[in-house]
Amino acid sequence: MQEITGRLGTHLTLDLSGRIRFGPDVEWITDPTDYKVNDSRLDQVYQAVRDYLPGISMEGLAGDYSGIRYDVLSDLANS
Repeated sequence: MQEITGRLGTHLTLDLSGRIRFGPDVEWITDPTDYKVNDSRLDQVYQAVRDYLPGISMEGLAGDYSGIRYDVLSDLANS
């Protein structure tokens, strides 16, 4: 698995239904058909979200959705 050298940072976004979303997170995958949300770093997310919302409880957070972003830079570096 490729080492993560950079992160996208935590962003606060309001969705169209008025819900607050935090993200994105970066995780290198080996199966491009696996869209399961990985909650293993939820504790780290909680710490980052508390910078924005200090009164939030851990119960107020949940993994929501995932997607795949193609890594163009790796292809360019390997060509």
